[in-house]
Amino acid sequence: MTDFSFRRGTAMVIGGGDPAVQAIASRFVQLGSMVTVLGELPPCPAGIPDITPELHTCVLVLRPGTPHPRAVAELVSATLPRLRRTRGSAVVVTSAVRDRERDLELDDLVRSVAAAERTHGVRVNRVTVGSLSDELPVEDESPWPPLYGTVDDVAEAVCFLASDRAGFISGQHLGVDGGLGLSHAS
Repeated sequence: MTDFSFRRGTAMVIGGGDPAVQAIASRFVQLGSMVTVLGELPPCPAGIPDITPELHTCVLVLRPGTPHPRAVAELVSATLPRLRRTRGSAVVVTSAVRDRERDLELDDLVRSVAAAERTHGVRVNRVTVGSLSDELPVEDESPWPPLYGTVDDVAEAVCFLASDRAGFISGQHLGVDGGLGLSHAS
């Protein structure tokens, strides 16, 4: 597939040494995109380098832990002028949040930024990640192994949301968590 080969600009994947960063970057390349990887999160949003003025996607990988919604808003806002020029997308990747209040705050943030940016053609979505087999020691001896994903599952979800195949999807929260989020739904 060549989801991104016709898109002008670059995908930027940012995330402090998270193993999903490389998987996401590799998947973008497989789908025809140029990619810039920033291994570390910038100390402040203004620290996101303007490596390329043409940016079709910004992926913020903010796991493990639960980022504060204000920090997420600042990081996404720093990339919006470049995303507007290409009618691009932002995808925020977090751990599956067990703090229901923080989870709702992050969802509200994504929805509000998506609503504000739709007039500029920018889409904003969130992916939450559950337990990944790439990150767990192999110890389970039960007859039915638990459902674990891989960093490749995360990369596929992120690249789908960033692609034009998801061109009418914005402000959404996609759980790549093997159903973990279902136990927290109310």
